[in-house]
Amino acid sequence: MWDEPMPKWRKAQKQHQCQGDGCAKVIARGDRYLDRALREPTHSHLRYCQECARPVIERAKGYHFFRGRNDFPDRYHERISSAQWKSLKQSH
Repeated sequence: MWDEPMPKWRKAQKQHQCQGDGCAKVIARGDRYLDRALREPTHSHLRYCQECARPVIERAKGYHFFRGRNDFPDRYHERISSAQWKSLKQSH
């Protein structure tokens, strides 16, 4: 999970079954779907309809590896430059 690439929106070239929890929707040719690439060879891709994609995107935003790079330094610098952090630092 941590070293997986960020899921991407794609246009279906053929029909796919949505792989969301309990979803029975078929993704028709030409529909937009979320493609989640995995490193496991048995299931190289998971495909989600637009309704099932929302929670997948939200979880993916929390990954340490985001768009193929480690975004921890960016989040760290953003946090320590915030006004909230500066006021907390001055109070101690």
